[in-house]
Amino acid sequence: MTKPVLADFEQHGGHIVTSAMAKSAQQTDQDVSLTYEVDGEEHTITGDYLLVAVGRRANTDGLGLNNTDIKLSDRGLIEIADTMQTNVSHIYAIGDVTIGPQLAHKASFQGKIAAAAIAGEAQART
Repeated sequence: MTKPVLADFEQHGGHIVTSAMAKSAQQTDQDVSLTYEVDGEEHTITGDYLLVAVGRRANTDGLGLNNTDIKLSDRGLIEIADTMQTNVSHIYAIGDVTIGPQLAHKASFQGKIAAAAIAGEAQART
């Protein structure tokens, strides 16, 4: 969903900067300016409006995954099969630590799939 939204935003004159750190913002009666840093370079941009959105990342640091052979994505998310099983056969993962949207109903559905897989039952993925 993000690609069409981003394309439309840019078509209408919006400017999108990712992986940046906001350093400071100044607002006047006419506009707002943001100073930000990307890859060690500082930039300033001025516009009518400013939207700063912060991404989320999985909090897997305290799980002790470094003591396992579980495969992680380049973003630190746990890679899983359709059954929620990791590459370590006796370990399953669901929810925000897995690849995909970080939504409660997704985690709940994944939990049902994992429980069925652990119990040796087939579970429809629809």
